[in-house]
Amino acid sequence: MHGKLRDSDATFRVVKNTLTRRAAQQAGTDALLAMLEGPTAIAFVEAEGNPVAVAKALSDAAKETKILVLRGGVLSGKTITDAEVESLAKLPPLDVLQAQLVGVIVAPLTQLVAVLNAPVQNLVGLIDARIK
Repeated sequence: MHGKLRDSDATFRVVKNTLTRRAAQQAGTDALLAMLEGPTAIAFVEAEGNPVAVAKALSDAAKETKILVLRGGVLSGKTITDAEVESLAKLPPLDVLQAQLVGVIVAPLTQLVAVLNAPVQNLVGLIDARIK
């Protein structure tokens, strides 16, 4: 798990709840306070990190070990539940999403080119037929 997290520009730390409560209050993330019950670990994702890959790594570790329990988190300043973390983990990798987006953009353009190209092909076919 730690290797996958490092590859996604994230770190995983076991934290003390009292210190984390103070930090959360000072940072203005009071919604995080409800998640600080019992043993707590936090995955910190760098700005250029991949939160989807981090969620996937944590979700996989929770399923494999049966020890880790996802409680939720904070993503871009918004509190997310454990179910939302699981949903995030089910998203395809970034390169697959980018390929799907390019496919959605290119498909109408390909159809437009085919529509615009059809009259020209018909004209060429007509001229060839006349020549023969």
